[in-house]
Amino acid sequence: MRIRGKVLSIVGIMGVVAALITGIGLYVVAEYDHQIQRLDDSSKRALYGETMNRLVTAVVMESRGIYAAANTEKGRPFRRRHHHPARPDRRSHRHLASAR
Repeated sequence: MRIRGKVLSIVGIMGVVAALITGIGLYVVAEYDHQIQRLDDSSKRALYGETMNRLVTAVVMESRGIYAAANTEKGRPFRRRHHHPARPDRRSHRHLASAR
């Protein structure tokens, strides 16, 4: 084999290796992006869970005075705070369901 053939074969092999390295690099970048997306999704779910927990805890703590009151008169200040202002004499929240 002549020198020209040897040089061309080395250049060809280097080209194949460069293409292989490029393919592996593209695969790694795509896999990294996929993992980052999964991490972002799980962090959003954790944030939504924490927010939901905070809201439920706030509702429970605000309504605690109603359930802890010894009688209706002692629970009235808490009821007024949570009662819908447009219907102060109503005890149910059916009007909220019909507004949806």
